[in-house]
Amino acid sequence: MAKKLQLRRGTTTQHNSFTGAEGEVTIDTTKDSLVVHDGSTQGGHPIAKSSDLPNLNNYAALAGANFTGNLLIDNAQELRLGEADGSGTNYTGLKAQAQSGDITLTLPAVAPTANQVLKADSSTPTTLTWASDVALTLIDEDNMASDSASAVPSQQSVKAYVDTQVATKQAADADLTSLSNCQSGAAAALALLTSTEVEVLDGATLSTTELNYVDGVTSAIQTQLNAKGAGDAVLATDFQNWTGTQRGAVNAIGSTGTFTIPLDAGNNHSITLSGASTLTFKKNSSTALDSDCVGVSGTVYVTNGAYTHAYASHIKKAATTTIGATAGDYAISYFVAATDKVVIDVIALA
Repeated sequence: MAKKLQLRRGTTTQHNSFTGAEGEVTIDTTKDSLVVHDGSTQGGHPIAKSSDLPNLNNYAALAGANFTGNLLIDNAQELRLGEADGSGTNYTGLKAQAQSGDITLTLPAVAPTANQVLKADSSTPTTLTWASDVALTLIDEDNMASDSASAVPSQQSVKAYVDTQVATKQAADADLTSLSNCQSGAAAALALLTSTEVEVLDGATLSTTELNYVDGVTSAIQTQLNAKGAGDAVLATDFQNWTGTQRGAVNAIGSTGTFTIPLDAGNNHSITLSGASTLTFKKNSSTALDSDCVGVSGTVYVTNGAYTHAYASHIKKAATTTIGATAGDYAISYFVAATDKVVIDVIALA
């Protein structure tokens, strides 16, 4: 009878909790494969069957093999693409470096057209797309006159432009230094200013006489001009501002049944009355007298005064003074003494 060799055996589960002696071989009955033990590793070291290794007997034919799963080249090793055997032994390698996470680059689904390059998509940057290459134009302009939004300047043109700007600034700094000396009152410093420097300051060529108009001014010119007007006409008010009416011109109110004199229209007025009314002085047609009106004086020429008129409370006159006792024209002289006092005198005209 032939003899047989039968090794110790057990399932995969049983092997996982078994530590065999060094050099011992057991049979995994679940996988039908050998397990080699080293005396210390629990479960031992399973030996793969030939069916577990595709193309095991034909590694040289892997060039034509199809991989249906992911291919991992571990431990920062390279994927090398060798040149043609007749050209030499050089290759192009792709190699991963240390990174914080997995990166998967997805290639475009279509072929590129002429002059296109691979580009990371803005929304999904790991999905690469084809994009047209950006053509740059080099210009060499010392003054940057073309003001191009896409052309790249040469180093020489940039240097020339910057040098010009620096030189201009240095000249301006020198002018400002001379001006700071003028502020201290040094007469000689003013003489240092050339006609070109004056043009920079004012935008126009100035003569010595014209420059002397502002020589010695120690504060804002407008402030000094305002101070010169103190006590004279106050330019900011309506009743002292010499406008188109020139204040002395006659303001023709026209024919009306309303006996109202607007002081903003001038000092002298003419009015033709068409009915009895109340003599009233106002700042303008709708505003009562205020402080601007105080001091205003003039004459009102009244035509067709043969009506019996009343007088506003601010009218101050002689008790016997009246307008309208006799048909005809009248001249009323007035003076605004206060916001509630307008002194008048009436003269009947022949």
